[in-house]
Amino acid sequence: MLSEIKNEKDIQIFIEKTNSLHDGQLISSVYTDNGVEKIGDKYWFSTSMTELTLRVLVTSLQNTTVVIKFEDLIDWQLKKSSSYLFGITLSFDGQGHIVWSDGIWKDQKELERHSFVIAKSMKWRIEG
Repeated sequence: MLSEIKNEKDIQIFIEKTNSLHDGQLISSVYTDNGVEKIGDKYWFSTSMTELTLRVLVTSLQNTTVVIKFEDLIDWQLKKSSSYLFGITLSFDGQGHIVWSDGIWKDQKELERHSFVIAKSMKWRIEG
């Protein structure tokens, strides 16, 4: 079962239970776009049909795997240099979207120096 991040308390629970993904290694990422939608006479990729699933092996939690699923993607980038995580930041932006990053940032320009995901929804679980 996946837990959902809906508020600041959920963020704190995620950070505590996953040790902020400290000493984590990104072992897989799967992006899915389930289609396009027609608006008027034009076709658009539907953000409501997108998903990004990350699997992170967290050695600071005795080699536990954390699965993170982002839905309704706004923007994202995964940098190759981010396969090892020393911790993450997680917050809400001014529009209520969840922002996940492998670095500390103050503005969009700094955010883009890191791997990041901005999405309408984030769900997660710890596997064995």
